[in-house]
Amino acid sequence: MHQRFIQSRRQFIVERGRLYFEHCLVLTLVTFLMNVLFGYTVQTSMFIYLPILAMVVISLWLIVFNSGSAKVIERGLILSDKGKCFIKFGQEQHILWQHFAGFELQGWPKTVVISSTKLGQEAITFSNNTFSPEQRRVIFEQLRFKQAQLTSQTQERPSKDQNTHNEHA
Repeated sequence: MHQRFIQSRRQFIVERGRLYFEHCLVLTLVTFLMNVLFGYTVQTSMFIYLPILAMVVISLWLIVFNSGSAKVIERGLILSDKGKCFIKFGQEQHILWQHFAGFELQGWPKTVVISSTKLGQEAITFSNNTFSPEQRRVIFEQLRFKQAQLTSQTQERPSKDQNTHNEHA
């Protein structure tokens, strides 16, 4: 098994739009509260405009210039025989299947969390909107299959206590 899921340009723009909407909503609410509590000042209005401007500039740069042979993968997931690898702006995060603790959807907006049993290893997290519905369907099928496989393997292996108990019976 070696499947590679790369976030499409369209999906990147949709996810960024949703993210900006959420951030702008929070910044607007904070600015409104600051204006109500402390009165309108140029500093409070800059509190909302500068982060929005920064988000727009960075996204436009990625949309316009992230192409060709030097293209950075914005988001991607590779499922192989060894494990999973999540790619975020070219940075890779790996979890081997032997350390796979499962996955779940958390919070609102939905976030996919792929957990590891390895001590100190961070979980892989990404927005549920990172990949297209078809890509998500295949990813979730593969993760559920692996999760079921690992669950059945751990249930088949009797624990040390069970072996000792069976020998004394």
